[in-house]
Amino acid sequence: MIPLRKENKGEELTVSNSDFNIPTLILGNFANVILISSRFIAGVDGSNSITYFMYAVVVLNTLLTSVVGNIGTLVLRKSAIQKDIKMIIYSLLIAIVVGVSMVFIFQFYGEDIINIIYVRGAFNVNDAILTSEYLSKLSYSFVGLFVATTLFQPFLSTSIEKTKKIRINLMSIFLMSIFIPSVVVLFLPISTINSTIIVMSISSFVSVMLSIYSYSKYLSYES
Repeated sequence: MIPLRKENKGEELTVSNSDFNIPTLILGNFANVILISSRFIAGVDGSNSITYFMYAVVVLNTLLTSVVGNIGTLVLRKSAIQKDIKMIIYSLLIAIVVGVSMVFIFQFYGEDIINIIYVRGAFNVNDAILTSEYLSKLSYSFVGLFVATTLFQPFLSTSIEKTKKIRINLMSIFLMSIFIPSVVVLFLPISTINSTIIVMSISSFVSVMLSIYSYSKYLSYES
């Protein structure tokens, strides 16, 4: 057996408790927090709505992670090294184009897409219709998630110590934008799908506003 050689190149990094920051963790995964919260609303009535919601989210989240998520990772890596406004603008434009295109495609071909992907076995045509309704209505909120994902990344690359208070404030507003609508819709005489859409729409809109604010802070800290 050949023993492993001890690596003697590079720099030694130390990890402290300050590197594990809850606001950063939540803001960095804000889309997942919104989806998990909306999943609760979709299943609160005990019907099959949560199933249709989850099937629709799988399709939408694939675009979020495969396209916008990967672009966001590149932006985060680039922003951590140096400020590159052009790259962020290009990434934002790509996110918007992908999001708007997604809305149009799912509005006109959502049911066909669901039929191709899911209709087999116990999943029938009626299930496809209900899932496509979720797909088309949720797609608008996902455009907001695309934009917010792109704009949050540069701010998250800044020093945690310098932006700790801002991160806490952003996290607090974000969580309230989910909690308050989630409680309100439980008392409204509306369908489960509309309750879910309301929570998703409000939290996505607030996320976009917070991401724009965070990006402005990124520019001020990096200038």
